[in-house]
Amino acid sequence: MSSALLAIGRRRTTAERRRDRERDIIRATRELFDERGTIDAQIDDIAKRVGINKALIYRHFAGKEELFALTLVDYLSELNDQLTSADNPRKAPLNRLKAPSTYGKFRSSTPISTAPCSTSNSLRPRGVRNSPREPRSE
Repeated sequence: MSSALLAIGRRRTTAERRRDRERDIIRATRELFDERGTIDAQIDDIAKRVGINKALIYRHFAGKEELFALTLVDYLSELNDQLTSADNPRKAPLNRLKAPSTYGKFRSSTPISTAPCSTSNSLRPRGVRNSPREPRSE
């Protein structure tokens, strides 16, 4: 069977292929953000990683800012899963106290997780500021 066929024997719909491609783009974006930071990960590089033309990324997403937001949602979902697991009410109270260290481990292993807190321009997309008083990064 070709890769375009599902196990149940029907062809994948256009919507299914579109969702798969969007997942691939977001996955590649996260990998590049982890490797290079948000500034140095270019749309061209994301397209190459997925094996598609740059124009297809813009067909699915408005631009790098949207990819940044979706990647951030992915990070936050992962953090939520880790914290929920660490703070499971079925665990002994002493083990539940490890939840804050789970956040610390996540934060240190995830470069983009520092974006809202950091003053480093390499972790923020252009124009994003920490506070209303901080000058815009150019």
